[in-house]
Amino acid sequence: MGWFGVEERGLALGIRQAAIPIGGVAAAATLPWLASAGGTQRAFEALGAGCVAGGLVAVAFMREAPAVERHGPADARPPLRDARMWLLAGRSSLYLTAQIATMGFVVLFLHGHRGLSAHAAAAVLAGTNILGIGARVGAGRWSDRVGAVGAARSGAALGFQQTMLAVLGAAVPPAFAVFVAATSWRVAFAVSAVGPLLGVLLLRRVPEPSRAAARARGTSAIPPAAP
Repeated sequence: MGWFGVEERGLALGIRQAAIPIGGVAAAATLPWLASAGGTQRAFEALGAGCVAGGLVAVAFMREAPAVERHGPADARPPLRDARMWLLAGRSSLYLTAQIATMGFVVLFLHGHRGLSAHAAAAVLAGTNILGIGARVGAGRWSDRVGAVGAARSGAALGFQQTMLAVLGAAVPPAFAVFVAATSWRVAFAVSAVGPLLGVLLLRRVPEPSRAAARARGTSAIPPAAP
């Protein structure tokens, strides 16, 4: 919110969020090869090395944004006391049910249930993440055009929503696995797809400020972020 102007924040966040599917593509492309060449331990060692490298890059290059004056509406409330924030974060988190089920289990499903090789199943995962990269960047650009969430409380609001998403992200995988065991892969994937559909319907009930009012306050729309 501090580094980019009002017309750029959504796109900037979309690019930042694209790091998740970019990592998914890299993992899907390399981990099966590493596991075949050196075993599961080698694959986990590569993941650990990637985490360490990412931390070192962050320490070396990340800086605080320049101080900027933030303006918000006169009736602004902390996110935890704002019913609209609870509605937005809770309902948008429903989008994750299908994403987590697909990203977390598609390789296992294709390899163990459909008979695809580990490399072929990983290629499907990589292709899905490539589509996700374009979708996240595109959603960010679209949010800049809509212009409906501001910078005044954006840090706390985004942190609150990310927490909600993390809670759901921790709950879906074990629940999905139990559901698969009790029913079938087909039924479990179908049920997980209900979440985004329900999220779309429920989010229509969340009030949204007009574009003119948002621009007058110097704000920008921010798309829901996924883990």
